[in-house]
Amino acid sequence: MSAKSGRIEKSMLNVLTGLFGQLLSFVMSFVIRTVFIKVLGEVYLGLNGLFTNILSVLNLTELGLGTAIVIELYKTVANEDEEKTNQYLQLYRKAYFFIGVLILLAGLIMMPFLDKFVNDKETIELINYRLVFLMYLFNTVFSYFFFAYREAILMANQQEYKMRIISYVFKFLEMILQIITLFIFKSIYVYLAIPLVLGCVSTIVKGVMIAKWFPYILEKPKGKLSKEEIKTTAKNVYSVALYKISGTVINSTDNIILSSYISIILTGIYSNYVILTSALNTIISKIFSSFTASLGNLNVDAGDDIEKKYSIFKTISFLNFWVYGYVSVCMFVLFDPFISIWVGEEFIMNKPTEIAIVANFLIAGLQEAIGTHRAAYGLFYKGRYRPVFSVVLNIALSILFVKIMPAEYGVVAVLLGTMISNIAVSWWFDGYLVHKYAFNMKPWKYYITYWIRFGFISLLCFAFNYVCSLIQLSGVMAFVVYFVICTLGINLLFIALFFKTDEFKYLYDNGMRLIKHH
Repeated sequence: MSAKSGRIEKSMLNVLTGLFGQLLSFVMSFVIRTVFIKVLGEVYLGLNGLFTNILSVLNLTELGLGTAIVIELYKTVANEDEEKTNQYLQLYRKAYFFIGVLILLAGLIMMPFLDKFVNDKETIELINYRLVFLMYLFNTVFSYFFFAYREAILMANQQEYKMRIISYVFKFLEMILQIITLFIFKSIYVYLAIPLVLGCVSTIVKGVMIAKWFPYILEKPKGKLSKEEIKTTAKNVYSVALYKISGTVINSTDNIILSSYISIILTGIYSNYVILTSALNTIISKIFSSFTASLGNLNVDAGDDIEKKYSIFKTISFLNFWVYGYVSVCMFVLFDPFISIWVGEEFIMNKPTEIAIVANFLIAGLQEAIGTHRAAYGLFYKGRYRPVFSVVLNIALSILFVKIMPAEYGVVAVLLGTMISNIAVSWWFDGYLVHKYAFNMKPWKYYITYWIRFGFISLLCFAFNYVCSLIQLSGVMAFVVYFVICTLGINLLFIALFFKTDEFKYLYDNGMRLIKHH
């Protein structure tokens, strides 16, 4: 198998397993959440959400160490330098152990003050909430002390799919056992003990299997990383950390601003849309992030062959345009019938708000290919201050617009701030960064193409919405018929318009090759 075909096949396997995993995760989460509420009630659900959020913040301690290490491993794996790969893995192992200790200590220090995070103290005193938190904490830190660091070698070798398959088996087993034990024991302690035990076993199994696939990682490296190599890794960790923190801040500030300046009711109604867009965004992002390792490998293999790298970028960018275009049109047309079926017509937001939600989704989505390349080429340090400017401008503009716009357009105001800050900082700068350092060319063609594609998809949104509005249907029938119209119409239109392009031919040829191969 050639390097190119191997790279394509691994990318597709990573895409398919990642996509399957996200879908499975959403279904499992919905089922578990439903059973959890039915059996244990809202108090435990509230604690579950609170403790999960606290530990998510503590988990920011990792701050991109894994991403920074994998960037270096792309080179050592491509060069088949097992000694250097081992040196980086040992650095990763030691750093992960240290981070695990930090998270454990931080969690233990927080334990006496947990009641400060909860208003209804009388209710939570009825349960041993500190023991519950301790179980969440151990479940979080276990992997840091054992073999989680070894997963970096799979990512660098474009073989995440192997790791995911093992994870899915254990996650499915975990879900089944949690549902059964919830009905039998009605105990949150048993409920939490299952992922704690299975999580430990899963981490150990994956660690053992990775060592079997790559036995050289069990050997102790003869040398150590140089000060310069450690310094470079530290710079990348610092830069990735800024991106991670900014992403967390931007994703969490919208609801805070809405509940602070408008109303908690509007925030609740908007959260239904957030659940849908976040689910779709996560699924699509998983598709494109699956290309990261292959692109990192290509960057090393292709060397100075800029034309080859740029050709792959254009292909992924076209796929990005197609996928986000199709999903955006479906969202715009199907929001009303879906929300009506799911939670009721009274939870449908006004059309300007829905336009703002889809526009925000599309503006960020069309940048996915650039983001994937920025990560694959390790361009975090060169753009390290971009996330800071983006966060500050986003918060400032969102608060400004919320104050000057009517209350019924509160969501529009917040999203307007997010969109303008994205365009003013992230959109142009990331495009410039990738084109200059990855392709050694000006980004003007990318800028122009981006807005042509945005305009084209926007027209399709209104056109398909108008066509579907002519068909007077409601309820489930409306959703099904409109979905079929959008799915067939958008995809057939893309095929008819773009089947002669190099990007379409590349995707088609490689898709056919993979189907025949299997």
